[in-house]
Amino acid sequence: MSASCAALVESFPSEALLFERNSSTIRGADVPRLNRLADTLGVCPELSVRAVGHRDGIETTRSNRAMSENRARAVVDHLMRRGVDAARLDWRGAGASRPVASNATWEGRNRNRRVELEIYSVAGTSSDGP
Repeated sequence: MSASCAALVESFPSEALLFERNSSTIRGADVPRLNRLADTLGVCPELSVRAVGHRDGIETTRSNRAMSENRARAVVDHLMRRGVDAARLDWRGAGASRPVASNATWEGRNRNRRVELEIYSVAGTSSDGP
């Protein structure tokens, strides 16, 4: 990966994109961040992105998987609308299998409703990124 692209990846915020309960709509506050990612991908053709959706685990396993997939797909769709080639994007839903906080509290459930972005080199070298 070029040094300039590595610097862009390192500067990208590592926080997950959060979602409202039962929603796969990207929050307005996250749109500029995704637009910046699309711009970075535009100047760094060696980079690809994987969006991994998560859910809080309150619903059934089946609906958790579907919503987590819908969230990840919403992120990928946004990047494609910004001109990123679909071949450089991957998405998957993890359901509620990897919580980052306890689902026993409102705050924990809010943190678990997320999409994590993994930026990696097409050559297979994973970045520490986002």
